[in-house]
Amino acid sequence: MKGNIRGEAIFIIAVLAFIFSGFINVEGKQPVQNTPVVLEWKNNNYSYSNLTTTDLNGYYEIKVAEGKANISTGDLQIKGNETIGVLNYTGFFNVTSPPCTFWKNITLPPFPDDTSMIEGHVYENGTNNPIQAKITVLFKGGYFDGTNFTKGNIDGYYKINLPPSDLIISVFADGYYPEVSNFSISHNQSKIIDFYLDEIPPPTSMVRGYIKNFSNNQPVENASVSIIGINVTYLNSTMTNSSGYYEFNIPEGNFTLHISAENYFDNFTFFKVNESEIKWKNVSLIPFPSSIAWVDGYVRDKENNPIQNAEVIAYGSITINMLTAKTFVRNATTDATGYYNISVPAVEKVEMPFPPVPVNISEIRYVYAHADGYFDNTSYDGIIEPGDVLTVNLTLEKKQENCIIKGYVYIASPPANQPPTVEITFPANGTMVNGTVDIKGTSSDI
Repeated sequence: MKGNIRGEAIFIIAVLAFIFSGFINVEGKQPVQNTPVVLEWKNNNYSYSNLTTTDLNGYYEIKVAEGKANISTGDLQIKGNETIGVLNYTGFFNVTSPPCTFWKNITLPPFPDDTSMIEGHVYENGTNNPIQAKITVLFKGGYFDGTNFTKGNIDGYYKINLPPSDLIISVFADGYYPEVSNFSISHNQSKIIDFYLDEIPPPTSMVRGYIKNFSNNQPVENASVSIIGINVTYLNSTMTNSSGYYEFNIPEGNFTLHISAENYFDNFTFFKVNESEIKWKNVSLIPFPSSIAWVDGYVRDKENNPIQNAEVIAYGSITINMLTAKTFVRNATTDATGYYNISVPAVEKVEMPFPPVPVNISEIRYVYAHADGYFDNTSYDGIIEPGDVLTVNLTLEKKQENCIIKGYVYIASPPANQPPTVEITFPANGTMVNGTVDIKGTSSDI
């Protein structure tokens, strides 16, 4: 299946380390033990990912097919309330044979020091009374990101040390609306940032009700009920009990109820509640139609041999009354002959005469097959109605993982602006090379 599984590329500071059939001794570096190493692979037709971890020496190896590969890894540091992660990756490189063995040593940049600081007070807006609040900071630098938090004292004062970075500061206190602000802080900088929180109106009102099945009026147990304020900042959720009952204590204002349950269409209900009012909002959910259509077929390899125990997933959607829609996922496993059969919900197709816009319609968006040792494959399909059997045969190509990527993961201990000294020993001829490695760009091929 074609796809871009690379994801967002972040934290691109790297230390170049080269090695052929030997070992590497790096001054000022330490091996990173038991850390995840992620393979991202692609060619013109397929893409996939795989995962391994380093051993006690920071060594890893992972099998790979010919194509293009990227290796990513990282490390975490926890100091008190602060957690920092650093990441590095090789960038995509060609995997071809020969030689089919590729050394990719990756050096992570050092963890940044907390050379900067923010401090300030949290007050109640309007009265300036101090609030003992919790302050959480998400920070992101050129090659790292992390989080830190603290709790202010009874005078509302807080203080957090952190590395120079871009900040998202969130302030929380019971009985007050939270506040979120963005800032940047540079090296050795201190910033005073005060916050003024608005008090949440007391929940003097209530909304309650029952969630039932539209077709038979039976209660819907374990339905998810979420409530969102429209003109007030309020968010909460609950699950219905065995009687389909729910309730919320809320302040005066306008709200949206979102009700969802498995095998039912979602429902959105809008309402207003006055101060000290008890509002009843009973909701009937429209159930999915019965699973009265089928998707079946065979999963085989390129030589037409059946693939047993392949997972097959049918992803589809149903729209009724033009505006009410929901997706569904159904799955099955192939038998010894490679055959699968999946029952899916369906409705008869109904269209407006002009323009031809669907009123009721059920569709199979795609059918996807996965089996260990094979590339995934997907077929994009179409409309299905009650009684239909949609046959979708899928062919999987076997992965030829005849190549190996291996290497060591290190973390640098000098400051990020001081290149470490590197010694590389080649056992074949005993040659030793001394030098420095500039920290710029990404790890490179041999």
